[in-house]
Amino acid sequence: MYALVKEILDEWKITPERVIAILTDNGSKMVCAFKNFISAKLVIRDEEEFPCEDSDEMYMLSTCEPLPDGAAIDLDSQQFLDYEDNENKLYADYNRHSCFIHTLQLVVKVFEKSEEVKPVMKKVRFLVSAFNKSANATTALIRSAGRKLICDVSTRWNSTLLMVCRLLELKMDVRKVIVEENLKISDLTPEEWKILEGIELLLGKFDTITDKMSSEKSATIHMVLPYVKEINSHLENQSALDIFLDLNSFGMESIFSEVVEKMKEQMVLRFAYVVDEANAKYRPIYLAANFLHVWFKDFLTVNEIKAARDETTRIFLLRKNACQGTSREISVAVGANGVEMEISASKRKKTTELSYLATLAPLRAAIPEERQSGTAKLIKERDSYCGSSASAQIDENYDPRKYWMQHSALFPLLSSVALDIFAIGSSTADVERLFSAAGNTSSGRRNRINGSRLEMKVFLQKNMRYADPSMNEE
Repeated sequence: MYALVKEILDEWKITPERVIAILTDNGSKMVCAFKNFISAKLVIRDEEEFPCEDSDEMYMLSTCEPLPDGAAIDLDSQQFLDYEDNENKLYADYNRHSCFIHTLQLVVKVFEKSEEVKPVMKKVRFLVSAFNKSANATTALIRSAGRKLICDVSTRWNSTLLMVCRLLELKMDVRKVIVEENLKISDLTPEEWKILEGIELLLGKFDTITDKMSSEKSATIHMVLPYVKEINSHLENQSALDIFLDLNSFGMESIFSEVVEKMKEQMVLRFAYVVDEANAKYRPIYLAANFLHVWFKDFLTVNEIKAARDETTRIFLLRKNACQGTSREISVAVGANGVEMEISASKRKKTTELSYLATLAPLRAAIPEERQSGTAKLIKERDSYCGSSASAQIDENYDPRKYWMQHSALFPLLSSVALDIFAIGSSTADVERLFSAAGNTSSGRRNRINGSRLEMKVFLQKNMRYADPSMNEE
């Protein structure tokens, strides 16, 4: 995989110093793909210790996969850290970033570690599968509710939550069909339905953030830090979920409080590089991206602004000679099966407000500034930017690249740094879509298309809109 990345960059005559970042996922398939290359330079675990399985760790569990026990999830956490270390060493010539969504899914699946949740989810999967395999049950459910139940799958993010939400939505219809059709399917008990309500409340925020961070046409790296804080705030609020659901009346205690604590631990383990300045792997570029969003910068503390300003200076000095003044930003996303390169700039779709972000609006205030060392002109532009304020039309959903392109004449140096940073993706969602596009293109009557033609056809499908603006999707 690494050799393929190098080959594609060489084909497009893109030198390492022009690559802002390489974005990879964290799955076991990626570990296996790089194993031969890494083994020649590094000492890593044997394949028996670090297996390449058909199912990636980061995905939600599916009906065909056994539920992991606590030891398996703990081992998965250690494997994640080992993989991160090896990947960072492998990409020594590049600035490598992990897929935010893949990492988030490792936190999401911890909820099934609970001994109380496991049997409930097993029963839910059996019920959903039995309904979908029965023509009579499915027909009766569609006639009653106009919809049918959906199964979770290993290759779709948050699919277990989607399955639970659909079942809760059709709860009365499902129970009605079971009775009227005299189906040999066990209904869930009242306490099991209550647990599903808790799962919906606990994981709903993760699904919202996953959807927002899957954007392909707008910058998302500046949202990593706020969304990590959003999730941490959400988990704090969910600590009393057992009381809210009144599980004591069903004879159950501390089901979700234990799950929430485990998820908090996973958040600390996996996202320390985003929020913990004392962590050896701390990446201030996420703070710098937050600072360079004109709406978010006023919510940063004095120390955060100082760190963000230092990071913008560092990036500017590192790329001053390498980029030769070019304004074209290049970021590379590497998925489990290939590479996609894209340069895009369009407005973020308007999304609903999140609770943590909503608390920031009343706190908007000017932040005292401290001059930092660096290139004099860059410092002057940065000071001027710090004194600017966002217009009423700009909110947390505003695509920051639009701001910097509109203000490139006012901030020529700082805008080039900002556009470089915002060209870095935060997830490999666009690569996953690329795999789907390739699958659709090679299916049916085109199933015998050779690799080179398929590559050219998909490339044109993904990039033609840049040559012909009229082809841009709404």
